[in-house]
Amino acid sequence: MEMAFAKKLNRLERLKKVHRHLDKEIQKDYNRLQDVSAQKIEKLKLKDQIVQLEKEVERDGKLL
Repeated sequence: MEMAFAKKLNRLERLKKVHRHLDKEIQKDYNRLQDVSAQKIEKLKLKDQIVQLEKEVERDGKLL
């Protein structure tokens, strides 16, 4: 069970990094007056995954 918990934590960290990177890219592209709607949609999908994974990690952490 601890291995699954560690994997979830690693995945959560990777998702957060990608989310932050997308946020920076959106800001750069917006400043260049480029269409950022697809990036914003991807960012929202990542945020949903992050929230779900945080809930699972929190629940799993309480079980340990």
